[in-house]
Amino acid sequence: MDRVGDERTTPREQNATQPEAPIYIRTAGSHSAVIEPAPVPEPAATLPSPVSSDLPEAPPAADLARSTIKPRYVLLIFGLTFLVYGVFVNRFIRYSSPPTGDQPFYLMVTISIVQDGDLNLANNFANRDEDKFYALAPHPSDFVGMGAPYPLPPHNAFSTARPPEEQYNFHWPGLSIMLIPAWVIGGMFNLWWPATVLFMCIIGALVSTNIILLAHEITGRTWIAVAVWAALAFTSPIMTYSYMIFTELSCGLLLIYAFRRLALGWGANGPVRLFMIGFSIAYIPWLAFRCAPISAGLFLYAVVQWIRYYRANKAPTSDEAGAAQTVTLCRHILQAGWLLAPLIVSGVLLYWHNTFLYGSIMPGNQSSERGDLPLFLWPWEGREELTRFFSSGYGMLFDRVFGLVSFAPVYLLAAVGVIAMLQSRRRNNRRLFFFMALVSAPYLFMIMSFFYWNGLWCPPARFLTTFAPLFAAPLAVSLFACKSWIYRGLYTLMAIPGFLVMAIMLLDPRRFWPADPPYEWLAHTGYLGGDPPIHVNIPIWDILPAIDPPFERDLPVNTAWVTIASLAIIVLGYMLMTRWRREQGTRHLPFAAQGLVWVAVVAAASGSWFISNFDYIKHKTELVEVQRIGANPGLAAARGIEYLDGKVYVTDPQSKVVGVFDLASKSYSQWEAMSDGTPVPFAGPGDIKEGPNNELYLLNNGDNDDALFVMKPDGTIVRRLALGDKTPVADGLYVGPDGSIYVADVVGGGIQKYGPDGGVPLARYTGQRTGFNNVIDVLVTQDGKIYAAESSYKVVQEMAPDGTYIRSINVGCQPYYMASNNDDWIEVSCPEKGIFSIDRKSGAVQFTKTSPDTAMELNAPTGMAYGPDGKLYVINGNTLLVYEVRH
Repeated sequence: MDRVGDERTTPREQNATQPEAPIYIRTAGSHSAVIEPAPVPEPAATLPSPVSSDLPEAPPAADLARSTIKPRYVLLIFGLTFLVYGVFVNRFIRYSSPPTGDQPFYLMVTISIVQDGDLNLANNFANRDEDKFYALAPHPSDFVGMGAPYPLPPHNAFSTARPPEEQYNFHWPGLSIMLIPAWVIGGMFNLWWPATVLFMCIIGALVSTNIILLAHEITGRTWIAVAVWAALAFTSPIMTYSYMIFTELSCGLLLIYAFRRLALGWGANGPVRLFMIGFSIAYIPWLAFRCAPISAGLFLYAVVQWIRYYRANKAPTSDEAGAAQTVTLCRHILQAGWLLAPLIVSGVLLYWHNTFLYGSIMPGNQSSERGDLPLFLWPWEGREELTRFFSSGYGMLFDRVFGLVSFAPVYLLAAVGVIAMLQSRRRNNRRLFFFMALVSAPYLFMIMSFFYWNGLWCPPARFLTTFAPLFAAPLAVSLFACKSWIYRGLYTLMAIPGFLVMAIMLLDPRRFWPADPPYEWLAHTGYLGGDPPIHVNIPIWDILPAIDPPFERDLPVNTAWVTIASLAIIVLGYMLMTRWRREQGTRHLPFAAQGLVWVAVVAAASGSWFISNFDYIKHKTELVEVQRIGANPGLAAARGIEYLDGKVYVTDPQSKVVGVFDLASKSYSQWEAMSDGTPVPFAGPGDIKEGPNNELYLLNNGDNDDALFVMKPDGTIVRRLALGDKTPVADGLYVGPDGSIYVADVVGGGIQKYGPDGGVPLARYTGQRTGFNNVIDVLVTQDGKIYAAESSYKVVQEMAPDGTYIRSINVGCQPYYMASNNDDWIEVSCPEKGIFSIDRKSGAVQFTKTSPDTAMELNAPTGMAYGPDGKLYVINGNTLLVYEVRH
């Protein structure tokens, strides 16, 4: 905890924190001799008077003024924040239990360190040590909880450098090490996981304490510091992640502490604080190696602050002062050793860790979720990567599930504070913003290039949580510069939604997670109890952008209005600080130049919007609905379909039925398989396709000879075929004109090719890697090319007739089934997004739109098939939809 205040300091404290200068005495021979260094008080910060219109002036070689908040009030803020967080711990555990996402993997490493003294998790997974936060976690009588995989599947590091019998976590061990004391203490009471949640509340309270200090140091105003603290400490993401075992909040604590202490000036830190700064910089990569650019930026800032401090306190430049200057330099270098020592130790340990686990200094650009595919898609690699880069930026700010501003709009006003910092007459404010950008921008660039920019399974704004504490500085400056009550009212209005959304999430902490986001609850299922029941219906969900997965129909409009509204709010704040900007007395740009700056800002925002929405505003495949038929009884899990002689056959492996839609009578019935007059039950029908002789080939997924049925349209089984080396879970089937059979084996991870009689596979295709990750369907075009819908990687792989990999076409969703009416286009279904069309020549992907507007929404399409009349038949949940297709 920082000791702050304007109380008197003892001589010992002065010597530890203030710069020293040598005393010179003239001696014989006109030489100067150094008697002894004497303490020279550091100039006090010029705090503004109650009527001052300027921000505090930082001391020489510093960028922040010392805060005058008394230590007892700092402790009070910490205690109050921790108390508020702690009140909701029981409620959080009651609903959001057991830990999911990345949380259990951090806890497994903690268990391994405490119990085994190593990082090898093989025995911990074998012994089901996850029971300590699963079965052995506290479950009160009113426990609600949520689903989680059991036994816990390993999330291993993507490495070939260790023996296969060893298992190491994909995540770095820094957070797991921090959790050790809480885990040990909690274990005394069989409260392992709850104790770690309470520990994270302490981390959150420390972050919040640094927020109020940073806001006060930059403005010198207590009311501003309190306003910023309240708006950030009790909203998402800081409060949300104070209950979560994720690295971002801990990284944010180390970042804001190190940044604040460096900004206060090198001379404001004694040996202990310099060591803590060095430790913070050194430990950040251990929390998440992708955060190494943050450490690099902080280290560069430390070097700059050391140089500034040395220049401000070195001896006068002359031949007579050379010896004194050498002594001063040596003393400063030795002083820097307190900061450098943890960096050197950490660097050596990181080298050992990475070479031990990965066999190289740098880990690979892969993860278990993506396999061999890269985790970072850099914007210079192509148009698709550039589009994804800007879309990720929009998503991190405005996505209705993961966006920072969507869940706490007050963060948008930080842009107003940035303008004020840049236009302040205090150079330290401009310099402070520059180093904030230096520390933050490289990492933000990396996250915008990260394939999983949203963090996958986590609360909103996961990766921006690290930088959320730094927003305190520009937010505080915006309140200082915009003295109008209009702006203070705007600040309040922007802060209130953050409190309300946080309350909704705490009401049922399962809403922390993307499966039950609060805005969807508000729009569709909001229920506040009462008699009669009070329902909430606020359609915010429908007007906020859906970035991942994108809801392409509304995305251009929704991203446009949030962009325009955000710019309007920033411009309003800029106008409300007009008087303050004039009081700065700095040189202003001519009005024409200011106009050009704003034109450039608007152009940049418009360009970002255009790049992000290019795929959604360009030409789309149009689907004109001509017919729909409902299934009764309903289908539990519709999969593949096929058209034959005016009927459409659809498989349902979950219900183990095959349904038939009669287009002429507009009726639905269940198809029955018959052999020698006896009904034959289906084992798990995955797909169905027309083959030679007007026969239907049903991928039955049964044992031995029941793997595939060849049937007449009346249900008579003509032949039963065995399919060697196929697992019981296969969803995709293609039958060639010559009777050759292709099967997409989901569990087997490959596409098997069989002859007309099945048996032993003639070939096995695995595409780009040694196996597919959830391959759902297979399609063979007239030129013999093979297409595989690889769901987990959101791509359709194209292969030559012999199986040689050609390319991967990213469709931006999890593809299920494919259909083609000619050699130019392939239609692809994605249950969470709709239907896409692939131009086989260029590899371009077109989104589809339905016409007219009254057509049924494609919210769960799976199987698709073309009829001889060129119509596309799509099973959408329990409804068969018939379309005319216009590419």
